[in-house]
Amino acid sequence: MEKAARSQNHGVFLTNSVIDLVFTHEELAQSSGLGIIGNRKEHALNPVRVAAVTEFVRSTCIKKGWHEPGQANIRRKFTNKITNCRRDRLREALKQKRQREALREKR
Repeated sequence: MEKAARSQNHGVFLTNSVIDLVFTHEELAQSSGLGIIGNRKEHALNPVRVAAVTEFVRSTCIKKGWHEPGQANIRRKFTNKITNCRRDRLREALKQKRQREALREKR
């Protein structure tokens, strides 16, 4: 909460931080997003937990007198987190693959 208070965009920073607390990186990487578009709702993030994040951020912003992020900004933060988690998971898989290949070459 202290870092959010020091940032220029309190609500967006808080959203970013709370997403990390509520969802694991693996959940974010494996999800199909918020389930807003398309037929992929079965792999969407838990809507109750998403609503809890949104409500916590909004109520905290109101309580602290901070600018409240709009729904589009909150959704964008979720999308960015999902994208970053997928990217990190892919990078880790490629790193492990290179390590296995390097071990095979040594043999």
